[in-house]
Amino acid sequence: MLNIAVFVLLVTVIAQLLQEKIKFPASITALTIGLASNAMGYGGVIPSDWVFDQVTLILLPILLTVDVLHLHWKYVKRHAMSLFYAAGISVALAVGAGLLVSKHMLPDYELSIASVIMLMCMVTATDPCSVSAIFSTQKVPKDLKVLAEGESCFNDATALIIYSLALFVELSTGPVSITDMGIKAGMVVGGAILIGGVVGAIGLLLMKLTRNEFIETAIMMLTAFASFAITEHFHFSGILAIIVSVMLANTVVLGRIRKDEREIAQGNASPSTFVDKANHESLQKSFHLMAMIGISVMFLTLDRK
Repeated sequence: MLNIAVFVLLVTVIAQLLQEKIKFPASITALTIGLASNAMGYGGVIPSDWVFDQVTLILLPILLTVDVLHLHWKYVKRHAMSLFYAAGISVALAVGAGLLVSKHMLPDYELSIASVIMLMCMVTATDPCSVSAIFSTQKVPKDLKVLAEGESCFNDATALIIYSLALFVELSTGPVSITDMGIKAGMVVGGAILIGGVVGAIGLLLMKLTRNEFIETAIMMLTAFASFAITEHFHFSGILAIIVSVMLANTVVLGRIRKDEREIAQGNASPSTFVDKANHESLQKSFHLMAMIGISVMFLTLDRK
């Protein structure tokens, strides 16, 4: 395991150096090394499917949080309809298209409609950290950045909601009505929003107790993991809960930072924000590093034996 840890960190360092020096996206470097390792017979750094599942559950909140930290509610609200089409309607259409051609793609498998939908949901979700890595190498308009990063987050939530409905149908012993599916969808979405909102508010209260950037980073990580764990326990949308909790905390923090900056510029007040600008930037960098290590792990598990 120690050799694996060294290899993962080596890949992360190489990927970050190439991104810094020649603007080559770190996620693409990690993917390339993963494919090359597999081609040379070193397929996968994770020994079993069970371990892979557990690692994925641990990495998911970090991979999502690194993107959500770039989102502000003001911009999400401004582009709400565009995000709805890009991360909602398009995912549903992609799943529908996959269902239509499933007989041609999987001719040797007798899968139910619900099973095919679940499979399509898994392949429509994008990697939010990869989007952030690519965008960090270029200067792009703020609106485009919000649309791309917002879509990469929200389409995961949409795919998981559709997946949950398909799983509900697959596991049902009797007929499932539209009303039953509507109630299930409401519980999956509503429960995630409620839990995410409560956990995000608690995270903000904890941040008021410190100005230490490392503790603030730990609190934000706790916020993401707690919202995910609690929501998944009740079989709601854990991804949506992470988005809600982290976006709530991050939006409040960014709003207070900007308010303090305006007041200081006017000479009216001294900083009162519990997370100042420097600490927030440090928090983002910490999550980015953790996410890139996670991305290296994920790409190095390609075709694990």
